[in-house]
Amino acid sequence: MGLFTNLKNGLSKTRDNIVSGFNNIFNSFSSIDDDFYDELEETMIMGDIGVSATESIIDDLKEKVRENRIKEPAECKQLLIDSIKEKMNLGDNAYDFDYHDTDKFSEAFRNKCPKIFNNSLISPFSEHR
Repeated sequence: MGLFTNLKNGLSKTRDNIVSGFNNIFNSFSSIDDDFYDELEETMIMGDIGVSATESIIDDLKEKVRENRIKEPAECKQLLIDSIKEKMNLGDNAYDFDYHDTDKFSEAFRNKCPKIFNNSLISPFSEHR
């Protein structure tokens, strides 16, 4: 398998694990408390969202839950989704990686990361073993 196929498969597994973890949390908790937030935080960190991003998302979620006076975990699920989207938003084309033509992808990648790849012998598509 190629590098991007492996990357895509790995990211799909990570996404599935996070979604499954969230579903378990939202279905198993009957109230929003510190344990609820701790479980969400652990799921996000284990899903490689990162510590600082996770803390920011959880803080944002807590604020929205307080503002909206939400008491049930299931009611804050969409708030969590919205918080993650807000924190991970990198622009309209940030996740536009559905290229089948590696030349077009390479050009787009080089344009987004010129300091890394311009005038470099390293190709983002070379296989390093």
